[in-house]
Amino acid sequence: MLATVRNQGEGSPTWLYRRAEAALRAALRLDPDYEEAHLRLGHVLIGREKPDEGARELGWVAAKAADGRRRFVAELLLGSLHERRGRLGEAIAHFRQALAVQPASQA
Repeated sequence: MLATVRNQGEGSPTWLYRRAEAALRAALRLDPDYEEAHLRLGHVLIGREKPDEGARELGWVAAKAADGRRRFVAELLLGSLHERRGRLGEAIAHFRQALAVQPASQA
């Protein structure tokens, strides 16, 4: 029980993820088109073991972001998520899309 409390208390990774999620959702309430907030929220949600929600946020970035760097990162994160889930075809498609966005990248 004590280990659980330590792992979720102030300053713990769980606590930090919860705080980050709340802050990013607040930012998106103020500006629903805030690309960086969608990207970071997607990453945080995956870290909080909410992969479906995270994938939705990253998918939004991949489809709508004007900034190529953000689209590139979203596609890489989506590819990694699908790879971990054993969905290799989807993972490869996202990795290829990332390369299409930034062909000179070293990823």
